[in-house]
Amino acid sequence: MAILSEAGTTRRGFLNDLATAIGLIALSPTEIVFADEMKQSETRCLMSNRIVTELRTALTVQNFSRAVAFYHDALGLPVVESWNHPEGSGMILDAGRATLELLSGDMATYIDQVEAKRRVAGPVRFALQVDDSRTIAKKLVKAGATQLADIVVTPWNDRNVRIQAPDGMQITLFTVLK
Repeated sequence: MAILSEAGTTRRGFLNDLATAIGLIALSPTEIVFADEMKQSETRCLMSNRIVTELRTALTVQNFSRAVAFYHDALGLPVVESWNHPEGSGMILDAGRATLELLSGDMATYIDQVEAKRRVAGPVRFALQVDDSRTIAKKLVKAGATQLADIVVTPWNDRNVRIQAPDGMQITLFTVLK
């Protein structure tokens, strides 16, 4: 049985349908953009990849309850859906807007060098934008993460902290500096 949070998929689906019906393209805390206010090329760019509507990373963990304690309780990702069946347990957590960052091996090595002073990441690493990477890193270390390097300000003007979650997943916490 699915358990939906207050911001669950039913509410999200309704808001997406409503936005589509009234021609709403973007909604943020500071602005609302309607399709008829945008240039045709801008609308086409925003709407061109409607085949994919969500990027979901599925992380298989050895200790499910410890992962829930880290990602949900310590990091504060809200529950979208969860289940507990005889076949196993699962939980979908809302991590905000998702993107897929593709990196060449050389670029991954460079980013590791900037953030951790050595090549440490595997083929997958989470990069989570947070309001205060320093504070969140301290909180996550208390919840069982390992900080892999000192806090750095990157050449692209983010304050980054590289940590490793208790399940082994490497995470870059980054704060965009103004």
